[in-house]
Amino acid sequence: MISQASGVFKLCLAAGFVCLLLAMQVAASFAGQSGAPVKITIGYGGELGYQAPIWIAHEMKFFGKYGMTSELVRIAGGARSTAALLANALQLSQSAGVAPVQANLAGADLVIIAPRPIDRRSASSASPRR
Repeated sequence: MISQASGVFKLCLAAGFVCLLLAMQVAASFAGQSGAPVKITIGYGGELGYQAPIWIAHEMKFFGKYGMTSELVRIAGGARSTAALLANALQLSQSAGVAPVQANLAGADLVIIAPRPIDRRSASSASPRR
C-alpha cells in the first residue's frame, strides 16, 4: 500500500512539473523580447506536497530560463485565488478547481491548465488569458 501511494505521489509530482513547464512556456510567449526580466506572481493555496512543483521551480529559479522572476503568494481559498487572477494580481494560481470553472461559467476569461489527476475537485492551475 505504501509503495502504491509513493508511486501515485511521484506521478502527481511529475505531472505537476510538466504542467508548470507548459505554463512557463505560455507565460514566456507573453513576456516579449525586451530583455528585462518579467515578474510573475504565483498564488498557491497551502503547504501540501502537490504544490511542490511551484516551490521547486521558484527556489531553483526555473523561471529565469524564460526571462522571468517569480514571487510566491499564499492565498487560502479557490475563490480568493480566482479573484486575484481576474484582477491580474496573479499571473498563475494553483488552487481549488471549482472556483475557476464557476468563474468561466459566469463569463470570466480564465484558462485552466491542468487539474490534479487524483482528486479533480482541487488543485487546478489557472492563468488569465491575454
